[in-house]
Amino acid sequence: EETRRQRIDELDIKNHRLRQLLNSSLSQRRYQDLEVEYESLLFQYNCTRADVNRLQSYEDVQSVQNF
Repeated sequence: EETRRQRIDELDIKNHRLRQLLNSSLSQRRYQDLEVEYESLLFQYNCTRADVNRLQSYEDVQSVQNF
């Protein structure tokens, strides 16, 4: 479970970086490279984007509750 947690964190960081790149004027090529890397990580960890998004929204709910 801990390993899964770390993997999700790693995916989350990459996902965040992708969003940042998308919002910046960095090269499309760099974005595509990261996108491919992210997709292969998802595959490697047997995870989907939905899993990562679900986890992110769960954490958002948690942080609001803890606040």
